[in-house]
Amino acid sequence: MEKHKIRINGIWFEVDGFGYEPTQLDGEEAGRSDDFSMTRDVGGLNNKLYAIFNDLDKWYGEELSKLIKLIDLTECELYWFSAKEYEWVTKRMYLTISKIDYTFINNEPYLTNPVEIHFIQMDVDYIW
Repeated sequence: MEKHKIRINGIWFEVDGFGYEPTQLDGEEAGRSDDFSMTRDVGGLNNKLYAIFNDLDKWYGEELSKLIKLIDLTECELYWFSAKEYEWVTKRMYLTISKIDYTFINNEPYLTNPVEIHFIQMDVDYIW
């Protein structure tokens, strides 16, 4: 499989770039004490992935429609090649999509500006 592709609910998309933002989640015991020392109580890791679509020649007609329809999803199963794990990973995510600008050329919709889809992990990865 090609590592520059992702699968969202069984549908493959070719992406032009990825971004990754891990966020450690603190538990109830985390914080500063009266003497200002810091206590960490890491409860887990919440992963965020950014898929970048900026090859405007690829995103028109039915392919653009497939991309726009993702805004209807309240959550999804994302399958991608993780640079961190160095293997294919599947996680339950919810997603947000940046503004989608398009125009019509010969009665076909064409993407006119890059689009980012942000995937935020629904479950927490526990770390030790």
